[in-house]
Amino acid sequence: AVSCIENMSFDDRVNIMNKSRISTILLWNLSHILLKAQTILTAPTDIFVFKFHPKNKNIIIGGLETGQVVIWDLNDYQNQQKINSINKQSKNNKTEKDRDTETNDDDENIEDINVDDPFEIFDNDDDNEDDKIPVIEPKMLSFIEKSHTKSVTDLLWLPQDMMIKPTGELKHIDIKNRPKGSKMTNEEQFMSISGDGTILFWDIQSPKQTEKERKKNEPAKWIPIYMKKLERKDLKDNIFIDKESMDLANYDPHSLEVAENEDEDNDTKSEEIADEKHNDSGSLSEVIFGSKFCYSPLCGKLVIGTELGEYCLYNFSKINREFVEERESLLLSQENKTTTTYLLKQQQHSESNKDEKKELEKLGDNDKDKNELLKNSIIACNDIYKQHFYDIKSIQISPHFSDIYLSIGDWRFCIWRNDKLLFISPYSSSYIVDGCWSPSRPAVIITAKYDGTIDIWDLLDQTHSAVAKNSPISSTSISSLIFSPKMNANNILAVGDNDGNLRILQIPRNFVIPLNNEKLMMAQFYQKEYIRIKFINKRYNIHKIETIESEKQDKERKEKEKEEMEQQKEMNENKNEMNEIEKEQEMDDKLEAKYENMLIAFKKQLGIKDAK
Repeated sequence: AVSCIENMSFDDRVNIMNKSRISTILLWNLSHILLKAQTILTAPTDIFVFKFHPKNKNIIIGGLETGQVVIWDLNDYQNQQKINSINKQSKNNKTEKDRDTETNDDDENIEDINVDDPFEIFDNDDDNEDDKIPVIEPKMLSFIEKSHTKSVTDLLWLPQDMMIKPTGELKHIDIKNRPKGSKMTNEEQFMSISGDGTILFWDIQSPKQTEKERKKNEPAKWIPIYMKKLERKDLKDNIFIDKESMDLANYDPHSLEVAENEDEDNDTKSEEIADEKHNDSGSLSEVIFGSKFCYSPLCGKLVIGTELGEYCLYNFSKINREFVEERESLLLSQENKTTTTYLLKQQQHSESNKDEKKELEKLGDNDKDKNELLKNSIIACNDIYKQHFYDIKSIQISPHFSDIYLSIGDWRFCIWRNDKLLFISPYSSSYIVDGCWSPSRPAVIITAKYDGTIDIWDLLDQTHSAVAKNSPISSTSISSLIFSPKMNANNILAVGDNDGNLRILQIPRNFVIPLNNEKLMMAQFYQKEYIRIKFINKRYNIHKIETIESEKQDKERKEKEKEEMEQQKEMNENKNEMNEIEKEQEMDDKLEAKYENMLIAFKKQLGIKDAK
């Protein structure tokens, strides 16, 4: 599916602001011989993001430029088509009977009828109707006053076994004991994020009229069931709502402190970042302006990328005792994905003596892996980390590791392990607009750029540059790219550009077929990068401390020199003042002596003798 918007400048968008216009989503069937859009979904303004339901592909949600969300239900159209087909078939049968009657009654016109195709005119009508691409309007459009105040930038369906209450707490849904193994319509929910600093939670059930709306004869308004404000002060909050839920989850709140003490990275954080936070505290708001998000392995925790290029882990909901008791695990998914730390520990144990290896095998590899992942997810520090200069365009969890994330923004991409930065790519030749993991190879990352080219990175081959660099795809900027979700089509990549064109690419086999032990090699690569960055941060912190101490000593020395200079200056001023006083006294004495001599001479001239 492709969302098409009108390619116009910012000034043109300002001029048409608050004016109604139609935007579309085109649904394509790539298996069809004639590659053309099969269905068109319309919306009253530009569609910035849309997502299919994870199970029911006939339900599609979208986020609009106005901050509203919209939902399309293809089932309604299909049901209406079936009804129209039945009505048309009954009408055709009735027409056929009428024609048979007319033929029997009027033998003179029997030669004018084509026996091989008696209803050619209706067939032609059917063909014309089949050529028309169905256009489906939204089933529901959110009430604009209760929607986001800025454009919707990302959407996420809530997992199939949980929903959120109007109070903001998670509720477990036991879908295993249900016939279809899925939620009911009133339990289906999704969340939307926007640059206004909020996450809104929606259900897809048709809204019911309130008493106030019924009195005013107004239609029912589709509004969010819960709103979560993204604030920096909530980053340090505990994900568990009370001590009972912590005890049931075997969570020790002091484990975070222990983990921080054991990790040298957390002992001394970068003082530059701390200084930046303090310096910018007056200019930056306490709100987190989220733009992209994805789930972390832990229930109730998201990984968020912001409009300011920041990366953070955020608890969007609290876990209570009831949720812990009803759910078997606090991990979001039970898929067969592992963690880098577990793979490394497993390798270390395999190299150790056989007795230890046998004891570890008795515990069960899967359980140990899940416990390791749960522990690391809980103790991961919820904090803001800024590594991008502009807004984050995409943030994704690795399909191969449960603790590895990819963030894309400005001219580079970053790889994270929970809250730890592992890798920063070199600067690209052009602005990166999107990127994704390879679904088959853990070492391969594909990025799309503003100049219409894509880069293919193989981190096991080289890290200073892309292996396939500046591959031309489009004459305009690429807007998005995504791999085919089918397991047998890991080499099919869909690319969309700003002109509304959709391209289907086939990735070379060497970037699709995984290497032997590639997961283990990537786990070792991430560990080496972590050690390298930790060493760099350690040396940076030491250098920073030394620089601060040196600046402090220089400042003290300069202050001391300044004080000595002031004292010397004061002494010189006092000395000069004394010299001036002595000179004045000496001058007075000279003038006094001169005056006495003149007086004696004057008296002598007048013949006046001094009285004795």
